[in-house]
Amino acid sequence: ENDADKPKIDLKHLFPNLTGTEFCFMPKGHRLFLVTQHKKSSISLAYFAKALHGLLNRDHLVDEYGPVDISVETDVKTIESIMSMDILSRLIIRVNMPNNELKQKYIERLKNQNGRTHDERLTAEKGKTLVPDDETKAHMQLALSNGFIQATGYENDVRVEKKSSEMPIVYKEQYDSDVTTLFDSLLGYARSLLPFFTSRQKKDEDFR
Repeated sequence: ENDADKPKIDLKHLFPNLTGTEFCFMPKGHRLFLVTQHKKSSISLAYFAKALHGLLNRDHLVDEYGPVDISVETDVKTIESIMSMDILSRLIIRVNMPNNELKQKYIERLKNQNGRTHDERLTAEKGKTLVPDDETKAHMQLALSNGFIQATGYENDVRVEKKSSEMPIVYKEQYDSDVTTLFDSLLGYARSLLPFFTSRQKKDEDFR
């Protein structure tokens, strides 16, 4: 690749609010990894996901390729935090399709109904708390990588709302700039983490 082949894009009009970051997309596992903080530069995962969703869902792209869902990998502690609430009043779970990592019976069930997303909404009876069953917990597990979870309830008599988007998986790593570049370091780290993300939905114990 040489400079003559690179596109000429004038970014001056985007300053001083332009934020750049290194990222890499792994087609095989369908995962995108990015640097959210480096030196004095930082970017919000939620903002990045929203911007990427808008970019990939422009009208002409949707007309040709269909809509694209963007989900942020969420820490499993999201479920633990929700299940530990004193009173769970309301629970909303969304699981997006298509997704090759979903349990086969789940895929077939949605396909048979021409479904693209599955929304589950549970509201507790007055004065009671929700008690999610195994199937609901399995849907919550799926939503960690392919959707979102939102819960409303009470802790210590105080009303609280918890969202999976507020608990993304973030890793803190260092690299030696004298030995490697930031991108190469990110790429190596992404390759080492990819098996974890592509297998976390396939464990049988997650669907009991």
